[in-house]
Amino acid sequence: MSDTVLVTGVQGFIGRYTAASLLAQGCRVIGTGRSRRSDSHFTHKFTIGDAEWMAPLPPALRPRADQNYVYAPCDMEDRDAIDALLNEFRPARVIHLAGALRDEDDRRLAAHNRDAAANVAAAMARFCPGALLILGSSGSVFGEQPSMPIAEHADPAPVGAYAISKRDGELAAQAVARQAGLRMIAARIFNVVGPGVQTRHLPGYLAHKVAEIEANICPPEIATGTLSAIRDLIDVRDVARHLTLLDGSAPPCVNIASGQGVVMSDMVNMFAGASSVPFALSIDRSRDRAGVDSIFADVPTISRMPGSLVPLKQSVADMLDYARFALAHCR
Repeated sequence: MSDTVLVTGVQGFIGRYTAASLLAQGCRVIGTGRSRRSDSHFTHKFTIGDAEWMAPLPPALRPRADQNYVYAPCDMEDRDAIDALLNEFRPARVIHLAGALRDEDDRRLAAHNRDAAANVAAAMARFCPGALLILGSSGSVFGEQPSMPIAEHADPAPVGAYAISKRDGELAAQAVARQAGLRMIAARIFNVVGPGVQTRHLPGYLAHKVAEIEANICPPEIATGTLSAIRDLIDVRDVARHLTLLDGSAPPCVNIASGQGVVMSDMVNMFAGASSVPFALSIDRSRDRAGVDSIFADVPTISRMPGSLVPLKQSVADMLDYARFALAHCR
């Protein structure tokens, strides 16, 4: 593919890898987001001791001067700004990844996960009606399901404000798309791992704690919540690859997942095996988060795409290598 692709939320975790995948395919990438352009850091932070640091980009993700990449800041709540952006660049595809994160307040969840999706779809209908909208949604929209794996056509039953806002975003964008005849795919992304994942998520937290233990910054003990939950973990590089390969032949809702359920205690054991030093584990029930106990997906659409998935053991090793790199970069 060599078309022009607009990626919203391009400086976030998934957005960075998505842009890199598109550039490797020869696409022209128009990136947008609320933050100022940065070619050296993600938009999220991590903590060492009492200090917060911007998470550095792995060198492979840093845009080169010769790459066909344009960054144009845009607030997804500003309809006029979105209109101007779509009118100027007229992309063939829009991969909409911008949004509010879990635990943000209800207003931001509604504005950034529901209203922004509708704004983007409406602007596409006006200025590039033949384009394809790939909406970055979440596997959390499924909520509790009667059986596993979760089919792509299963009825959503979101639990909690974040999941509800992501489902509302799907519905709002779909309503606009139907009325305008716009092509749209809701890409329901499950639990993402990989180098640079935020420490607010258990895999990123584990990677950084192990790196700190190896560097003698903290005692050799890691406190976690209960580790009996089963999650569908997919590497961010696979998420990016599948998002960029989706086309109009895909169904209206697609699961972006590995198709495998992983018990969280097994993932912790992988980190223990990848660590250069031993550490103890303690369970702190205050770290438990309300949610679905077991969730993993059926992946008929992406299983037909070329390429194999990054093995979880490799993802763990790469997350730990990134955490070591980030720690050395910031000290």
